[in-house]
Amino acid sequence: MRILLTKLRHIGDVLLITPLFENLKAHYGEDCEIGVLINQGCEGIIQDHPLLSFYHLYPRAALASLGLWGRIRAEVALVREIRAHRYDIVISLTEGERSAFLALLSGAKRRVGFEPKKGWVKRIYHDYIPKQGMKHTVDSNLEALRVLGVEIKSKRVSLGALQEEGLPELPSEFVHIHPVSRWLFKCLDDSLVAQIIDRLWNERGLRSVITCSDDEEEKRRCERIASFAHSEPLLILGGLSLPKIAALNQKARFFIGVDTAIMHLSAANGTPTLAFFGPSGAFHWGPWDNECLESGYQRRSGIQTMGKHRVYQDSRECVPCGQDGCGGSKRSECLLEIPLESAWSVVSDFIHSSKPNNRALEGLCKGLV
Repeated sequence: MRILLTKLRHIGDVLLITPLFENLKAHYGEDCEIGVLINQGCEGIIQDHPLLSFYHLYPRAALASLGLWGRIRAEVALVREIRAHRYDIVISLTEGERSAFLALLSGAKRRVGFEPKKGWVKRIYHDYIPKQGMKHTVDSNLEALRVLGVEIKSKRVSLGALQEEGLPELPSEFVHIHPVSRWLFKCLDDSLVAQIIDRLWNERGLRSVITCSDDEEEKRRCERIASFAHSEPLLILGGLSLPKIAALNQKARFFIGVDTAIMHLSAANGTPTLAFFGPSGAFHWGPWDNECLESGYQRRSGIQTMGKHRVYQDSRECVPCGQDGCGGSKRSECLLEIPLESAWSVVSDFIHSSKPNNRALEGLCKGLV
């Protein structure tokens, strides 16, 4: 049995399909071979994953630079590569016509996906995945297995291989701070982040390690945050692959950040994770605790907890709006106007409740603060 999973989105989206791997293996047997079709650049998050047999990379960025015939040749080559693996089932976890056509061209005898909007495209799939609604993305992805009659035995989000080689020297005890996102409207005010970093050191004796991607705007934001801070956080401006960031994160006592792929990475690592949310809904994207079977993010906003992880989100009526900032401005007031004392109160309580062997954590998988 060979099964192809398609997820043509971003890094965090790819990570959240990993609970399917374990369940497919349990249902179809260890001889079942699983492949993924993902956007090129996302593979690092599941690099050398022990349950994956095949990786197919959609060269989205490269295609944009090619002419018409160049794009056609590249897409035909990808389809031929997929067909050569003779998949029995394809599960398309991305909405849209592109994923539907790739499922059709895969040659798989059974095709599962979200119902396309255009009537004639609907015939491509044999089975439809239910609409997400308020379900967490982990649960929504797993609905595809229920359609196939696969019993859900695990909801564990799992990373590929971690890589410690080449990491800089780290403090013996530290908080991993990843304050930036590829979508800057998901970011906090820089000065607020700096003040949190200083209070972590002054009141908790915890040094901060700041990371970001190789994106120049992200680097500038992190340099600005470090310049505001007086506690000399360790600043790592890009240069780390996803397996290396995962290794760094695993050494941290806590993670504090915003709604990013690195937040999902941290949660998958089991590192206690505090995320500040703005326009996006925690009910869909909150950090998933692998020790839980049910999402703890049942409200639209507010402070919510799932196991060892926590989300802070403003409770104003417009949150979450699902927009790229207030009125499309690329600036989210619900994040930029968080008072320091409100933010620090959540951080301080999070650190206290995340102490090792803290029995208060027990039973929080479904709980709300």
